Amino acid sequence: MFLWHYLAQGKLRDRKSSDTEFQILKLDIYSVGVGKPVVYDWGTSGIRKHPVDGALAIFETGCEGDGQADLKSHGGPDKAACCYPLEHYPYWLERLGKRIWAHSFGENLSLKGATEDDICVGDIFECGQLILQVSQPRRPCWKLARLHDRKEIVLWAQDTGKTGWYTRVLQPGVAVAGARLQLSERLFPNWTISRANTLIYSKNPNP
Repeated sequence: MFLWHYLAQGKLRDRKSSDTEFQILKLDIYSVGVGKPVVYDWGTSGIRKHPVDGALAIFETGCEGDGQADLKSHGGPDKAACCYPLEHYPYWLERLGKRIWAHSFGENLSLKGATEDDICVGDIFECGQLILQVSQPRRPCWKLARLHDRKEIVLWAQDTGKTGWYTRVLQPGVAVAGARLQLSERLFPNWTISRANTLIYSKNPNP
């Protein structure tokens, strides 16, 4: 069961906040991208995304023109759109030692303005008619390693917390490069994506 559902059902207790001021986050969309499954010598995957010129329609079931090969692990309402911060790209450029580009981590939305430390599970963002809700951290899989031909990249992403996150779609709409996602509601202010990653990958039962 996805972390979002545990929080919504009260199965995970949130720590009490110390009257932390609600912070207004503004996420800029740097690029939007999609990709259909392609057959490679190592398997079939839709992880390679290509920038879209113009507006990208995003529905409850996913992004228009996008696709996944393994529907048991990818896609669906709780993974309608994958997001990744541009803030991590300098790190990966140095770590991988090669040129990388927007959507190099299989994301549909390449974003600027916040990272996993700033985004919380349950956060609701609006962009025109489009309303997205952060559902869970993205869990990098072996296909990311194949894409970059570096088997260590999955562990590096987990260890650094540079995973990105998934969103649900509360109201369909369009996203376009240069637009802004405005935080409109924060339901679980203490459950950042970083903390959720710690829960997933750490042996600490109370991160």
